[in-house]
Amino acid sequence: MMEFIEETRGIYRLKIPFARIYTSVFLIKTEKCTVLVDFGAKESDVESYLSPALEKIGISYDSIKALVLTHNHSDHAGGLEKIKALAKNAR
Repeated sequence: MMEFIEETRGIYRLKIPFARIYTSVFLIKTEKCTVLVDFGAKESDVESYLSPALEKIGISYDSIKALVLTHNHSDHAGGLEKIKALAKNAR
């Protein structure tokens, strides 16, 4: 199973397989809020990789306060609509 790895204090990265490489989803967690950055290449990435990885570190979609899309390429934005439906409290 893919999982979030803490890159530096409070910033975690999940590497989701994409073609022959991967695409990254970042989670920024502070005392005040939790932010999700980028969302995988497709909706199934959310179900197969992102949701289980969040669950493993005890983060619910309800606790995510903001969504950030770095750029609108499919490998980063493909899961956006699915994430928006799940993270209803996020801006």
